[in-house]
Amino acid sequence: MPFFIYTNALRCQTEIVSSLKSSSNSGEIANNLSRACWQHLGIQWNFASDFFQMLIQAKQQFPNPYFMEIFTIAAWQIWKQRNNFIFDRGRSSLNSWKFSFREEARLQTHRICDAKRPAFLSCIDSLA
Repeated sequence: MPFFIYTNALRCQTEIVSSLKSSSNSGEIANNLSRACWQHLGIQWNFASDFFQMLIQAKQQFPNPYFMEIFTIAAWQIWKQRNNFIFDRGRSSLNSWKFSFREEARLQTHRICDAKRPAFLSCIDSLA
């Protein structure tokens, strides 16, 4: 993943984590969607840790070698769902997120070497 995508995803995830503490309607929806998405992927977050420690722990517990790619795409799609709700008054849903996640992951496969691409696609198909 390019560095700018990685740092944007970290910033997005930080915003999503901070929305857990929000009592506003958009924060509540981001919280519910975020939890559902991470649960769907099988990624567990330890909110007692700082963000980077949370990331390291989640990576260690995730049974897949493509953690950072999956994390980055998932965080970006959660962010886009949240923005759609806030700015376009769109409906955020787990199904919408799953579709977007799968489509974005497939678009990103060109960044993965040919030898590893089938394993990545298999992983995405099993998650989505």
